[in-house]
Amino acid sequence: MLGMYLATDVRRSWDEEFVDEDKGEAVPVTRSELIMEQGTYLDADQISKLMFHFQAGELTEVEVTDVQRSGRPLGPGYFKPWKVTVQAGTKTVVLLLYARSLEGALAVGGEYVARNYAGGYAFNAVQGFKDCIFIQKDFKEETGEDVFGGEEKKVERAFYQAEVGVLWIWDDFETDRLFIVLAKDVDEVRELVEEWVRDYAARERKRLEEQSSTESDSYKRLGCDFDLSVKSATKIPCTATVPMELSKDYYESLEEEAEEK
Repeated sequence: MLGMYLATDVRRSWDEEFVDEDKGEAVPVTRSELIMEQGTYLDADQISKLMFHFQAGELTEVEVTDVQRSGRPLGPGYFKPWKVTVQAGTKTVVLLLYARSLEGALAVGGEYVARNYAGGYAFNAVQGFKDCIFIQKDFKEETGEDVFGGEEKKVERAFYQAEVGVLWIWDDFETDRLFIVLAKDVDEVRELVEEWVRDYAARERKRLEEQSSTESDSYKRLGCDFDLSVKSATKIPCTATVPMELSKDYYESLEEEAEEK
C-alpha cells in the first residue's frame, strides 16, 4: 500500500451491547467510526495507523488506488423541480417533477412513464427547472359551445408558466411565486392559483396553531384577505406534472434499503 491512495473512506467497526429496557435483555449493536478519508496518501505513518486497526480486529480490508480521488458525490439535497423528456414509443413525453438529485429525477420520471405508457422508453433529456409550484387539478371532461354554432367541442387545457404576485392586506406584504398550472386560459390560471393560496394559508395557520404561534405576524397575515395578480402567463410544452407522492415514495424506499444494509 505504500505510496498509494485510499480509494474509499476507511471506517473501523466494533460490537457493543446495550440493555433493551422494554425487553429486559442485552442487544448487540455494531458501531463504526471514520478513521481515514478517501484520497489519503499512504505513507509509512498512515500505514502504521491502519495496521494498528487491522491487528485490533477493527478492519478487515482497505481499497487502494494509484490515482488520488479526493472528490466525492454529495448525497441527495432538498426537493427541487426537474424537467425530464422521455421517448415512450412514438410519443415524446415532457414531465415536470420534484426530486432531490439527478438520479432521483430519472428514477421518478421512469416510474411515472412505466405506470402510464406501454412498451419501451428512453430518456432524451433531463435538466433542473425554475423553482415553482405545480398545480394540476383533475378536471371532469367538459364541453364548450362552438362560436360558429356547430357541435360543442371538448375543452382543451394546456400548461401555463405563470408569475403571480400575492399582496397580503394585513401589512401590505407582497410575495411573487412561479406556478406551473394546467388550465384552459389565464382566467382559470388565476382561479386555480387563488384556490391554492387559500389552501396554503389554511394549512400554515393550522401548523402555527399547533406550535402555539398565534401571536406571530405570519399567523395574523395568513388570516387576512389578499390581492392576487397574474404578472405573466405563457404556455409551455409539458405532458404532465408528476405527483409529489411518487417522489417521496422513491426516497423512502432508498432510506429503507439503507436501514436494511
